[in-house]
Amino acid sequence: MYEHPAPRYNFGGVALAGDAAHASGPHLGSGAGFGIEDSLVLASVLEAANAEVRAQPSTEVKARRCRDALITYNLMRFARTQWLPGATREAGELFQWRDKAVGKDHEKFSKRVHELYHTIWDNDIDEMVNVSVAAFKKA
Repeated sequence: MYEHPAPRYNFGGVALAGDAAHASGPHLGSGAGFGIEDSLVLASVLEAANAEVRAQPSTEVKARRCRDALITYNLMRFARTQWLPGATREAGELFQWRDKAVGKDHEKFSKRVHELYHTIWDNDIDEMVNVSVAAFKKA
């Protein structure tokens, strides 16, 4: 997925999520978590689409709002999840002392690993969902 990433996660009425969209190695232990984040955003924007469709239950409106939800999902998740395979690859190099910029320097190693993990951990899940739903409603 790092060398041949998916160009996007929405294709008409179909979406990719989790490992199908952005498989990564085990070095940061976040592949499953990112898949759960995908599922949460996808479910949230589809729920917002469903609420709108109830007000206008035509087939055309349903199809359009479903596509809009998948487009929004892609826009909200793509950058963060495309970062993961490369970061995981970098972490593997760091953990095996093969990173050219860090080498075996423990201070540099600690600083860089800290940055990688905090990019994952410091993501505000509630904010991610709220921004995703708001973006869908604007679409």
